[in-house]
Amino acid sequence: RRDWLPPQRSVDIVNERVAAAPGAWGVYLLLSALPGETPPVEALAEGFAAHRIAGFTLANEAYGVPYHPLMLHDELSTCEALRIPVFYHRAGALSFEFLCAIMEKHPRLTVALSVDEEWPNARKIYPLMKAYENIYLCLSEHVWMGAVEDLCRLFGAHRLLYSSSFPRRYAGGAVLMVQNADISQEEKDAIFRGNLKKLVGGIGRA
Repeated sequence: RRDWLPPQRSVDIVNERVAAAPGAWGVYLLLSALPGETPPVEALAEGFAAHRIAGFTLANEAYGVPYHPLMLHDELSTCEALRIPVFYHRAGALSFEFLCAIMEKHPRLTVALSVDEEWPNARKIYPLMKAYENIYLCLSEHVWMGAVEDLCRLFGAHRLLYSSSFPRRYAGGAVLMVQNADISQEEKDAIFRGNLKKLVGGIGRA
């Protein structure tokens, strides 16, 4: 169940829940700061390390924000400059037109992409990953045989992020997919933990 929350409350709630779960990291909702509902990205980023925040997530549908880069131009520009990851999820057959429009305006933006569908989503994902090297792929929704090996071969293991989608999906599925992939142990370690650590560790660095 998803409860609607006013943006003014969401930052504090995320901080409280992350603080109560040792080892956990959270993400903030990315909305325009102009209406005064949320602090500017620069101000929020100053507390990322203290509050264990890994970046932002887009949730345009929930808050009625049009799917156009102009709606978040200042915020995305700051994320691009500070190397703050933006976590973006697409479900089913929904297109990537919004993400493509964002990347055209902000080509150095770091995006952690997850896609809730099965094969043949490679037709949509692979061209994006080829065009923009800062798009990283979360693996929990990728269930086709050989996907991990294929992605490592084409784009490198450093572009893949372990994710579970728990509790909506069984967390062990993605673990087994990576563990059983025909790739090196070094690549598996990078996918399970190293790659996300590097993304978070790169926030604010030139």
